[in-house]
Amino acid sequence: MKPRGILFLAILLAALEVPAPSDASVWVPAKKKGQAAFTFTYYETKELFDSRGTTYKMASNGVFVKHEVNAYLEYGLGSNFSVCLNLFAVTQQFKSDTVAQTYSGAGDQEMCLKYLILASPVNFGVQAGVKVPAYDLAFADPAPGNGQFDYELRLMLGNPILSSGFWDLEAAYRYRDGYPADEVRIDATVGAGFFARFKVLLQFNGISGMRNGQVYSRGNNPTIDPEYDLYKGGVSFVYDVSQKSSLQIGGIRHFSGTNTGARGSFFLSLWRRF
Repeated sequence: MKPRGILFLAILLAALEVPAPSDASVWVPAKKKGQAAFTFTYYETKELFDSRGTTYKMASNGVFVKHEVNAYLEYGLGSNFSVCLNLFAVTQQFKSDTVAQTYSGAGDQEMCLKYLILASPVNFGVQAGVKVPAYDLAFADPAPGNGQFDYELRLMLGNPILSSGFWDLEAAYRYRDGYPADEVRIDATVGAGFFARFKVLLQFNGISGMRNGQVYSRGNNPTIDPEYDLYKGGVSFVYDVSQKSSLQIGGIRHFSGTNTGARGSFFLSLWRRF
């Protein structure tokens, strides 16, 4: 692969969304109550999924490493209505035998409004969100995202299981402005409590491109198709430090995909309810 082709792979990987375990579920905080989470995620890969879903190693001993800090805040505006902020900062590096690049700074930032429509017999809610790029692609290599606005509508279902468990199922359509293809997203989480303060969470996240993207060229990089698919599964463990604070640690595996990064990530998250 030519050096400029390797450069584009770095940009593609940087735009890849590492799972955000801080994303909340269908439940809404009470009025004037809320929750905050601070998450550190580590992602490293030397492998990619090709257009057929087969994994292969990057050319020229390439490796992509990403350190991400995420702050999530949700605040109840009413008994069934909340506002959310999901803020990201990254330090990421792409290295190969021919290229070495590092970017440190802001990533894509997300804002949303959530409304709980039903609380019985099952919790059912809707969420509308927007993703805003907080960087200039001209000065970001490898870039932390595609540099465009996204708009998402999400349907959410969930209910408790026994005394300390829960399930959450979500489906979303994400309109991506500009050249990238739109996306359909499916997220599922099941949690179960063990002992007094421990919980185990199993997660699935699926992203399917809608095949409506445009051919895109960035500078002298090769012409590419911005479509990608990614399917991830993960497990995490939650320890309730107190009634208002929790610590979460876990890992995510990219088990299938096309035109994106393989392998997986690890994360550590601190939750605080107020």
